[in-house]
Amino acid sequence: MGTKRTAFSKVVISCGFVLLATAVLTSAPRKTGFSELPNGRGGTNVEAFVVPEGFNKAKSLAAFKETLYPVLRANCSGCHSTENKLGSGAQAPLHADVNVNLAHEYALTRVNFREPAESKFVVRMAIDRHNCFAENCGVAAKQMLAAVNAWRDRVSDMVPPVDGYTLQSNTQPRITQGRLKLTVMAKFCRGVNSVDAPFANPGRPQRDAPTFPLHKDATQTDSLR
Repeated sequence: MGTKRTAFSKVVISCGFVLLATAVLTSAPRKTGFSELPNGRGGTNVEAFVVPEGFNKAKSLAAFKETLYPVLRANCSGCHSTENKLGSGAQAPLHADVNVNLAHEYALTRVNFREPAESKFVVRMAIDRHNCFAENCGVAAKQMLAAVNAWRDRVSDMVPPVDGYTLQSNTQPRITQGRLKLTVMAKFCRGVNSVDAPFANPGRPQRDAPTFPLHKDATQTDSLR
């Protein structure tokens, strides 16, 4: 009888430890591959981005305030800010929000510190021609790139190298988002404004390709996504 009680006690104690361990593991915060940011309308936007461990957001915020943020506020706040009360309101991402902390959170989801020219801010000007400011989209892209570079230079020590980050081979040039878009444009488009021709000319004419306007107002209603 005593042996049975001892065995039963051991089982109960073992189960107790298992339940305790399960409770600890399930209560610990889970790491996800996305972030949830306020959308300015009482809800949230899900962004496929998380700040890497060791990244000093306070340092990045201070740099952002003095580099890219003024450019975004001057040219993007009409739509991409909670100040926008027209129609459906603020358009995601809120990278130009009046709240610099919120703007910084969204800007981190669109910047590429390893290859600043591949940042969404730059690509949307140079390739997509989205609400370009300045004389033309090329100038706007250069201004964006200069601001992104200035931000990157002040946080570069926090950006670790990643093996295999870019697709390379011994014989082929690196494939970037901009290069891919230009290839598609070269295949299917011929009508490009002269001021934007350097950004869309593939160097080889295409025959029997359909044409459509690719001026700076062609995507006025697009968001930065």
